[in-house]
Amino acid sequence: MRITDSVMFNMLNGHVSKNLDTFRRLQQMISSEQKLLVPSDDPEGIALSTSYRNTLSSYVQYEKNLQEAEEFLQATDSTMMGISDLLAKARELAEYNATGTVSETERLVAAQEVDHLISQVIDLANTTVRDRYIFGGYQTDTPTYDSVGRIVDPYVNPGNEYEGEATASGTYTGTQNASYIVRIVAAGSETTAQFQVSEDGGETWSNVRAMASQINVYDDVNGTDKGVRLNFTAGTFAEGDEFFVNVDQGKYQGDSGNIEYNINKNSRLSINITAGEALESSGVMDALYRLKYALQHNNQQATGEVLAELDTAHEVLENSMTTAGIRLQRIEVARNNLTALQENLHNSIEYVEKPDLFRVISDLAAQEVALQASTQMLGSVFPVSLLNYI
Repeated sequence: MRITDSVMFNMLNGHVSKNLDTFRRLQQMISSEQKLLVPSDDPEGIALSTSYRNTLSSYVQYEKNLQEAEEFLQATDSTMMGISDLLAKARELAEYNATGTVSETERLVAAQEVDHLISQVIDLANTTVRDRYIFGGYQTDTPTYDSVGRIVDPYVNPGNEYEGEATASGTYTGTQNASYIVRIVAAGSETTAQFQVSEDGGETWSNVRAMASQINVYDDVNGTDKGVRLNFTAGTFAEGDEFFVNVDQGKYQGDSGNIEYNINKNSRLSINITAGEALESSGVMDALYRLKYALQHNNQQATGEVLAELDTAHEVLENSMTTAGIRLQRIEVARNNLTALQENLHNSIEYVEKPDLFRVISDLAAQEVALQASTQMLGSVFPVSLLNYI
């Protein structure tokens, strides 16, 4: 079969074009240090590279999560250490003022110191990281503690004959903190006794009202009901029994929300400890307020009784600090593991995407020879002269 000049030319020219494309591709691999230049080069390699890079992207997010978790927990740990120091100071004040040699004036000064300690605890509990309040659970946009509205359990006059339990509750609706005195004016049970309320330290009093297991605490003559409630268990009241109910700084505005971050594919880490857990349930705040009011009322016995509460509260706080420390250690382990995984993945990506430069350079030299040979073959079979263009 006779092969025409046209077929011969197209075949030889095709060899030149193919060798030239291969030569250029090898040059691009050397200059870019990439061997996956187009999907057709290695479809399986492209798919593998894409999978590796998607995994690497998730690792980058885990690294960001670990960084933010570490910031939260480091701030939590240091803040609770500060609160622990404040509790230790409060205990020193309680221990010293529980002795019989301390004067009423000294206890009043100590009460002011405790009030200052409470303010410092609240300031620490309102710590933020990245503009987020770290002790409020899910309520990260709201201060953990407000400066107004904490209804504190009543201080009971030690001379009272009432032997039941009195607790305060409710939701305060006022805009300023307040102090109430509930005074029994007619003896009897919780259903037969009568009482009055003062909002100004005993200067003026409400109308006489009937006692109940729960009463609204406000002066119905000179004030309005702001949501404070006083609750009693069964017992008998004597005329002159008094209960002091205070609305103070430190209303807890958080919740029990547990904030968790993904730190690897199959693991999540809690990054917060709420003040509800560390300060409220543990009794830290209640103990501080009981100490403050015991000192204000020059009550040596009640001051001493707070010591055990402070010790218990401090123990719970230390447990929370231990939890934060354990979580920080877990972050360190997770970070080391993530670093190793990232290094392995980078190596895998490099293996798929990076060419063997020594081999490519060798192939380029061989391809250059092949290109020259095919070009010479084309030129010898079909020599080019000016006659080709006439």
